Amino acid sequence: MKKTIKVIFCVMLCTTLLFGCGNNNTSNFEQKTLETDNTMTFGTIEWPDTDIARLLPVPKTLNGNINWSKDYGFVIYISGVSKEDYTDYNSQCMHAGFNIEQRDGDGFYWADNAQGYHVHTTLDGDVMFIRIDEPEDGPNLPVEESTEEVQEEAESVSEEPIVEEPATVIEEKVEENLTDTILTIDNDEKFAEIMQSTDYGRIGLYVFNNEGKTIEFDGNISGVEKHKNYDTRYDVWIYTGDYSETDVYGPSFQIYDKNPFNMGFDDFYLPNYMVFGQNIHVVAKLVSFNSDTGFIIIDPISITER
Repeated sequence: MKKTIKVIFCVMLCTTLLFGCGNNNTSNFEQKTLETDNTMTFGTIEWPDTDIARLLPVPKTLNGNINWSKDYGFVIYISGVSKEDYTDYNSQCMHAGFNIEQRDGDGFYWADNAQGYHVHTTLDGDVMFIRIDEPEDGPNLPVEESTEEVQEEAESVSEEPIVEEPATVIEEKVEENLTDTILTIDNDEKFAEIMQSTDYGRIGLYVFNNEGKTIEFDGNISGVEKHKNYDTRYDVWIYTGDYSETDVYGPSFQIYDKNPFNMGFDDFYLPNYMVFGQNIHVVAKLVSFNSDTGFIIIDPISITER
C-alpha cells in the first residue's frame, strides 16, 4: 500500500535591521517566505544489492523511497519510523563500524567507519533519511584475501631492508598538507556543486568534511537582526549569488551571535550596506551545519560590499 506525503520546505527570512544616519537609527522589517512543494511516494522497496549498501544494516521496515542508488552511495527515505526505531538503527550503524568522528543528536546522526565511508541519517516526523558516501579518494572496501593469495604476497616480498624517508622530507610533506587553501567555486568542484544545491544531506556532508576550512563566495544579505536582546551582537543571514526578488538558489549561510568588529569590517560599526538585498563578497571559515534549519554556520573573516 503506497502513501503520499507532502514535504513543505519553508525558509523564513528573519527581520532585517536597517541603519540610518546620526544618533536616531531607524529599523525596517522585511520578511519573505520561500516555499517548495514536493510529492514523495512511499512503497515497498528492495535494499540495494551493492557492496557499499552491505556496510549498513537493513531497516526493520522497507516502506520507503529510493532517491538514488549507485556503487558509490545512495539516498533512501524510510516511512513509518518511530523515534525508538530510529535510535535503534543508529545504534546498529555504530556497531557496524560507523563510530569514528561520530556526531549525533535529536534527529540526526553522522559518522565514518575505519575505511572512510560516511553515513548520515535524520528523522523528520516518521520519515528517516539515510545517506552513505564513499571516501573522497574513492572506494576503499575491505577485501577478504584467500590463504593462497596471502602466501603468494608473502613470498613476493623483497628481503631488502626498508629505507625510511628522511625526517626533513616528511616534515615538508606535513607542512604542505596543512596549507589552508581558500575554497571557491573555481578551484573546488564539490564546493561549486554545493553552492547550487538545496540537498541537506549533501550540504551537511560537505560542511562536515571541510569544517574549519576557509571559503570565499559572492552572496547577498537576506536578513540582519540583533541577537536576542543584545544591542551590540547580531545574527546575519546570507544567500548565495546576486540578490533577486524572484529566484533563490543554493544553501543559506548564517553568521551567529557576532559583534560587528568580529565580522571583518574596517571599523567597529555595522555598515549601512548590511541591509536586506545588498550584494556582498564573503570570506569565512566553515563552522558547522544546522540540520534543523538548513543553515551553514560561518565565522566571517571579511565582508565587503560589491
